[in-house]
Amino acid sequence: MNIHNEDQKYNEFVETLKERCPNMFDNLWSSIECDEGWWPLIEVLSASIQNHILTTNQQRQALLESNPYNRPIPDEVVPVQIDQIKEKFGSLRYYYTGGDECIAGMVNLAEELSARICERCGNPGKIRTGGWLKTLCDEHDTRK
Repeated sequence: MNIHNEDQKYNEFVETLKERCPNMFDNLWSSIECDEGWWPLIEVLSASIQNHILTTNQQRQALLESNPYNRPIPDEVVPVQIDQIKEKFGSLRYYYTGGDECIAGMVNLAEELSARICERCGNPGKIRTGGWLKTLCDEHDTRK
């Protein structure tokens, strides 16, 4: 694939994230620095965070307005702002501000999963050594 097509795919991916998760990517101060094998993981993580914030805060507001059964009122979830997404030491790093413990758990899980997903194609992979650490499948491991 030529560089122009790769740039176009990347730009489309970032625009999709911004459309599906409005306001989360307003503070992104650098590019998303990983190959496209992790893009689905980033997309699902971001959508899950967005969904958690919206549903928890809507539930909170509804209970504040009417709570005849005295159900516990959840804390408000501070909106998440993504600062940077990149590969580091062979796995995904998802740097953000805001959120709550549930979101921290989602991010930790996604970062752990990335160490088992080929960064290039999304197939099962493992962290490969030999210079830079990279998570790759057997097909994309050129260090053999």
